[in-house]
Amino acid sequence: MLPISTGDAGETSLGVPSAAADLFPKTYTAAMLCTRAPLLSADTQCGEVFRQFLADSSISGLAIQEHDGSFGLVDRVSFISLFALPFRPELYAHKPVRDLMERQPLRVDASLSIHDLSARIMTDYPHALHTGFIITQGRQYAGLGRGIDLLQFMLRQMEDMLDQLRVSQVELVRKEKMAALGSLVAGVAHEVNTPIGITYTVATHLAESNVAMQARFASGRMSKNDFHSFLNDLDESLQLLLSNTRRATELIKSFKMMAVDQTSGERRIFNLRDYIEEVLLNLRPRLKKTAHRISVECPADLQMDSYPGALAQILANLILNSVTHAYSEDQAGHLTIQATQPDADHVELRYSDDGCGIPLEQQSQVFEPFFTTQRNNGGSGLGLHLVYNLVSGVLQGQLHLRSQPGQGTTFTIRFRRIASSQSG
Repeated sequence: MLPISTGDAGETSLGVPSAAADLFPKTYTAAMLCTRAPLLSADTQCGEVFRQFLADSSISGLAIQEHDGSFGLVDRVSFISLFALPFRPELYAHKPVRDLMERQPLRVDASLSIHDLSARIMTDYPHALHTGFIITQGRQYAGLGRGIDLLQFMLRQMEDMLDQLRVSQVELVRKEKMAALGSLVAGVAHEVNTPIGITYTVATHLAESNVAMQARFASGRMSKNDFHSFLNDLDESLQLLLSNTRRATELIKSFKMMAVDQTSGERRIFNLRDYIEEVLLNLRPRLKKTAHRISVECPADLQMDSYPGALAQILANLILNSVTHAYSEDQAGHLTIQATQPDADHVELRYSDDGCGIPLEQQSQVFEPFFTTQRNNGGSGLGLHLVYNLVSGVLQGQLHLRSQPGQGTTFTIRFRRIASSQSG
């Protein structure tokens, strides 16, 4: 039997320390999307621009530079469509291209991360998905970027990460202590299917719309209303593609970080609040069919130097233990995670639910291996035992249980903010 000391009625104390999270490096930059395109003077006549587009079908747009060094942009589809309208060649052929160019296009440095680029497009320049954007190296023009290239790049990365997810699944299932992550992988993979399905549907719709518009243009039946309708549809579709590919990427990255932490058991520096949020994100597929609400109270600047994998397993097991034991099937519970720093060297993590509580006679047994009241419903009796081992072993901290029947349960974990050299 585990060494457990009993304090006040309804309270149990155990001997038990520390947690983790880190950020993925932003290694992909706008330079990877840069395509060579001519840089023209703003004095260039529109007729010359039209001829360049006709002569080279590979040019998606042209960068324009004013005398003061500022940049403009002319995208192929909009420019050619304008010239295809009656009387437009005669009207604009000899006018400078500055009259028709986009005067304030999105301009980014080649060093800008793909993550930050997509965020800027989503929030400030959604039209750049079809018009493109200027890429510079310092103050020098480098080339153009296209929205379709950005989306294709993100899709390729997502496919690569899905492959890594499958490899991680095989590795996790092989290790018995990580068996619980097997269902987590399946849940995350299922969650990722939704944005991927939307992406495929929208991409198919875009391809069909593009073919139809090209046919109208070739036959001379394209009206101004047709063109504007196509652009509006294009804007909405591309934003859907971008938001869903980003959503899938975030889910996969978050799971990958959690899987690496729990399989490697490595110690590292992390922000405690951010890591708690990552754990909850990975548990969402398991929890979204319930009506439970989870609140997190943690200082935003609480930095740890500890073991993130241990913390992830502790929180996951405590939350799933509440979901399994504390509530009836149709009951909506409130789960709370509170983190405080009582002194410079320690962190106190308090997890509580407002469920049915633990009977007094069972409180000295809940941390024993294979003790469960839900064996007929698939309970293994190892969840809280694993929590005890991780707190007392890896984190070298103290674990305190407080519960009263009908009044919920609270687990308090006190451990070092900076793990001792003997931890792990």
